[in-house]
Amino acid sequence: MKKIISLALVLAFVVVGFAGCDQNSGGGQGTPANRLERIKQDGEIVFVTAPGFAPFIFLDPNLTGDEAIVGSDATMARFIAQELGVDLVIQTMDFATSLAAVQTGSADMFIGGLSWRPEREEAMMLSSRYMPPTFQGIMVMADRLDDFRTAEDFDGALIGAQNASLQQDNVEQQLPNARVQLVADVSDGIMMLMTGNIDALAMAGTVGEQYVRNYPHLAMSEFRFEMHPNLGNVIAMPLGSYELFEAIEEILAYIAENELYELWFEQANDLVDELAID
Repeated sequence: MKKIISLALVLAFVVVGFAGCDQNSGGGQGTPANRLERIKQDGEIVFVTAPGFAPFIFLDPNLTGDEAIVGSDATMARFIAQELGVDLVIQTMDFATSLAAVQTGSADMFIGGLSWRPEREEAMMLSSRYMPPTFQGIMVMADRLDDFRTAEDFDGALIGAQNASLQQDNVEQQLPNARVQLVADVSDGIMMLMTGNIDALAMAGTVGEQYVRNYPHLAMSEFRFEMHPNLGNVIAMPLGSYELFEAIEEILAYIAENELYELWFEQANDLVDELAID
């Protein structure tokens, strides 16, 4: 009987030991209760973006790897990771694929000149605005500026717009008599404009003005798209990421209070001028 009791006690300790190992698997921290806990447990936040949207997010040809991804939004993404105490994992892809990565939950956040839109708010969690809206307009070749001054002037014109972007919606909804040519990014669109493959390119005013300042053969038309009052640049996160959303909102409040984004934006503009991004 003593041997049986002893064996039973040994088995009990073994069972408890295995149970403890199971509860503490994954570095002794257990299963994360939400996305923010998982980010902190993994020690990294996955950031997707589509570089090619200067001065917000673009590539510095003088750098390599993740360090080559620069701009005011890239600086902010790095700051967010730093404040969360984790590493920033950067995945670059086209604009539409970046948004899909957030919607499916395979990425933690998208930052890159993303404008608020009501339909996006239904598919993703959108932060408060970290930058007020800029005007939305159309870039043309400078020598054709007189041909494109009003909405009617664009009737029949082939206008480039980034796929899945606000600019695509603007052209389709506000210039119904124009034709839309989808482009992967702004840089591709500008190349198509300069080679005569499209007549014009829809883009955010801030981005357009940056290119025009460095390339005098480009110009922004006097035409302006009508804008929703809630427009402005935001951060996208997967639906249901409430804890991550609140953490990022606190960081954005700190950024706004200390006027950090204005500093980063100015630095990014200076870098674009220095590099003469095309």
